[in-house]
Amino acid sequence: MDLTKFPSRSSGENVLKYFAFIVLLIAGAFLIVFFITVQTELNAPLDNFAGTIVTLEKGENASSLIRKLKEHGIVRHPMIVKLYLKLTQKDKKLKPATVSIEPSDTLINLVNKIILYKEKPIKVVIYEGMDSFEIADTLESLGITNSTAFLKGVFRRNSLEGYLFPDTYYFIKGTEASEIINTMIANFYRKAAPVLKKSKILSPYKTLIVASLVQKETYVKEEMPLVASVIYNRLRSGMPLQIDPTVIYAYKLKSMKNLKFVPKPRHLKIESPYNTYKIKGLPPTPICNPGLDAIKAAVFPAKTNYLYFVAKGDGTHYFSKTLAEHQRAIRKYLIGRHR
Repeated sequence: MDLTKFPSRSSGENVLKYFAFIVLLIAGAFLIVFFITVQTELNAPLDNFAGTIVTLEKGENASSLIRKLKEHGIVRHPMIVKLYLKLTQKDKKLKPATVSIEPSDTLINLVNKIILYKEKPIKVVIYEGMDSFEIADTLESLGITNSTAFLKGVFRRNSLEGYLFPDTYYFIKGTEASEIINTMIANFYRKAAPVLKKSKILSPYKTLIVASLVQKETYVKEEMPLVASVIYNRLRSGMPLQIDPTVIYAYKLKSMKNLKFVPKPRHLKIESPYNTYKIKGLPPTPICNPGLDAIKAAVFPAKTNYLYFVAKGDGTHYFSKTLAEHQRAIRKYLIGRHR
């Protein structure tokens, strides 16, 4: 062998070219596999997961979404999804949403559904005569807001009872309690305040208190002016109003809970400025949120000499001018009914 001869440069270059070819081949194969994996991960139909509900809560981010999708078995390569969200900047556009996977959805479709999600508002009916405790329970049962947060908003400073105008509202889940309260108050000032300003007997606020008592005593529109007249007549006579719903409200305020009970003699002993069996005059605030009919009755009461009324058992009441007449009505409609 001639040691004075070295391998030609062309031979070494061939080796390098061969090595480079192998590297490129491997890289190409890797890129092809990666591309197929990406396409499969992002664009494959999710028909096997049709009907699956995916929820992204307030405060959750892209990592939260990827984790949930992986738990459902929808995502097999989290880093690919994370890279996709990052490169497209869709990670910054995610928002709270609850979406259902359709058979034709892909992962890209699913992400876009979350980004474009508009939650359907929930219908909330606030009935005439509901108090804050009942409204709070209703809102919480619908998943709209926390009842405790709502009550804190109502009673934070001066009581807003009476201003939460009964109506049909639409709110989405997670709506702040303060936003709900402000919406109801704004509705009150649009619809109820102009009527209350016409009151010539008491101030608008005290008239609202009377309206709340009327609302709790009867739901019969035709009777409301009569009930209002009884309240005003008793106030003028210095008689205690002796209205059962004020006692119930006193217990609700004491416990800050939506209690439900029929007052018994022992309940009438509660020490409270709302207990109209013990105090003379009106309670300090409304005890519910009256509707327009009750408000109009308080502003424009009937002119009567009635001082008493008793439930007849059919939703209406019998009105009396004297205690003797009232006692006869009690024997007829209450005692007689329970024999």
